[in-house]
Amino acid sequence: MIRVNDVVEIIERFAPPKYAADWDNVGLQVGKKDDIVKTVLITFDVTGQVIEEAQKKRANLIISHHPITRGEIKSVTTGDFVGSRLWQAANANINVLVAHTNLDTCLGGVNDVLAAELGLKDVEILVKREDQSYYKLVCFVPASHVKKVTDAIMEAGGGQIGDYSHCTFRTEGKGTFKAGPKSKPYIGESGKISEVEELRLETIVSHMDLQGALTGMIKAHPYEEVAYDVYRLEEPRPLFGLGRIGRLERPVNLGEGLKIWQKKLGLSNPKVCGKLSDKVERVAVCGGSGGDLIKIAKEKGAQVIITGDVKYHDAQLADYLGIAVIDAGHYYTERVIVPELARLLEQELEDRGETIKVLISEVNTNPWNDD
Repeated sequence: MIRVNDVVEIIERFAPPKYAADWDNVGLQVGKKDDIVKTVLITFDVTGQVIEEAQKKRANLIISHHPITRGEIKSVTTGDFVGSRLWQAANANINVLVAHTNLDTCLGGVNDVLAAELGLKDVEILVKREDQSYYKLVCFVPASHVKKVTDAIMEAGGGQIGDYSHCTFRTEGKGTFKAGPKSKPYIGESGKISEVEELRLETIVSHMDLQGALTGMIKAHPYEEVAYDVYRLEEPRPLFGLGRIGRLERPVNLGEGLKIWQKKLGLSNPKVCGKLSDKVERVAVCGGSGGDLIKIAKEKGAQVIITGDVKYHDAQLADYLGIAVIDAGHYYTERVIVPELARLLEQELEDRGETIKVLISEVNTNPWNDD
């Protein structure tokens, strides 16, 4: 038996919500975390047709890339574009889970799948979203409080190394101090040199989680003055970011590459900026809307960027900079994640011994007539 919250944890371990943009709305948008999952339907968008499809297929959990709402909800009414879908899903007892920009930016997410689909090698993140530095956090704790302090640091996001959580190292030792006359030491006496048994607790914390980990550690620690060290570590490979850049196995001219990529993505009539005879080898990609990454892609050495929703003036900038652009559309550059997400969830459920069906929506949610 698996519940909605179990699936939420699976998806969010792969695409952590903290990787989402500030303006985004990810996570469980409709439903109850303790509902037992019967069948899962994976989709690109949550439309009325998709909800009807879920009802027909007896799926009580929809996992969507695009959220129903990205802003604050002030009302839920059937005459509203957002409210009508929320109402429809809730009345059908269908849970809706969203993984949006967190799925765009994480390793193995939308952009990595898009890069692989287009045949790119030696793929790197095009733009890191923010400082991803890591720190070693060391503190000294009496054995009586080591669990409480450890839990506080872990709850703030510390101790995460890849797919492993709660990573720490502990060594026993003796600490000494002399408490001042106005102090109230947890162990020992004021005015005397005290020697106490302590544990040296070490863990790793990201830049994003450091302040929260320090706050939680100090709050959980029994000492008036907490002794701790913070060491900045050499930066590892970035864990998330916008877009990807890589190279083709062999250089091709833009026209030749266009034919290959059209077939791979199922495109009929993409917009192209650039000379079809120009050779390209280094390629940047950004699923969805990536027009604002054109200049960065050029600076990183890309001869072409494949993305969607490119504005007229962005294309003009690309022409001036001398980088080709293929506007393959928002839908076609991101829908590649749907079968991959289904595969990942199926594998995780299988590893847990679960036999829940994971279906891929058959509804085409693309609003444009591209054929």
